[in-house]
Amino acid sequence: MFELPSVTFWTFIPWPFLWLGLATVMYLKFKREDENEEDMDEI
Repeated sequence: MFELPSVTFWTFIPWPFLWLGLATVMYLKFKREDENEEDMDEI
């Protein structure tokens, strides 16, 4: 489309998916930690 080399395509395209994956992992990790803290507060 813009006549860029395929290396440029493969350099830029994966990043949004990598960031979304990292954000999902971080969200689940911190959500679990928050739930554990709430459970500790109830005891």
